[in-house]
Amino acid sequence: MKGNRNAIAETIENNVRRRIIKERLSDPAYYEKMATLLDEIIAARKTKAIAYEQYLKRIAELSKKVQAGQSEETPENLNTPGKRAFGTTSVKTKRWR
Repeated sequence: MKGNRNAIAETIENNVRRRIIKERLSDPAYYEKMATLLDEIIAARKTKAIAYEQYLKRIAELSKKVQAGQSEETPENLNTPGKRAFGTTSVKTKRWR
């Protein structure tokens, strides 16, 4: 694999995608965005729309976001994976009469 840029890129992409799939249930909306970004990066690499060095920079940034598990814009009160999964800060219940 050493020296084969396509093989290296595909290995990186598979690792990032595996992490996205594994964590998707903890925050579906966030990880859906990450999956979309990954698809865009892969498409750009395959069509040679970006240089390999630029690809590495973009995939590294995406990997950091996936590793963080939440966006910088995520409200502080969505402080657990469960709250982020449902996108709420409290559970609303209906009163039955």
